[in-house]
Amino acid sequence: MTFATQSARARAKLWLAGLRRRAKRAIADVSGTTAIEFAMVAPLVIAIILGSIQLAVIYLAQAELENAAEEAARLVYTSQAPASQSAFQTAVCRYLPALFSCSGVMIDLEPAGNPVIVAPPALTYNSSGQVTNSWSYSPGSGGQLEILRLMYQWPVYGGPLDWLFGNLSNGMLLLSSTQLFQNEH
Repeated sequence: MTFATQSARARAKLWLAGLRRRAKRAIADVSGTTAIEFAMVAPLVIAIILGSIQLAVIYLAQAELENAAEEAARLVYTSQAPASQSAFQTAVCRYLPALFSCSGVMIDLEPAGNPVIVAPPALTYNSSGQVTNSWSYSPGSGGQLEILRLMYQWPVYGGPLDWLFGNLSNGMLLLSSTQLFQNEH
């Protein structure tokens, strides 16, 4: 063997030994592991937190709508309801917090039929996405069984999870409260 061949083999052995040392160090190095794990888990955790906040706000809004419906029913069954539907809507909106837009509150007050149907009606929309249903307003008379429905299209801000909360064709959530009562006077 010549000196050049021995030298090339020695250099190759040294290079391979160095490569093995670098590979062992790279495998043993865990300094970036935490950042990689965070990058994998963070989007899921953030989505769960945002979804939880959205759900809490929805429950709060539903509770407020229920409260307003109870107060509105009290106006009707104690014969204190205004004569017009717009005045009644204004009275109902006084019981709702600023989270609600009064113009978006849908009120349906009518004598209860036989059988009593308490489910909210199916909403119909025009080409601009506005509700086209016509709502009844009949405060009734003493002893009459009445049904009051308050409905509101709640905007859903769930980001990638908004499909979990919206139940309407326009992606919003229909909040609804139904009160069944008998007029006192």
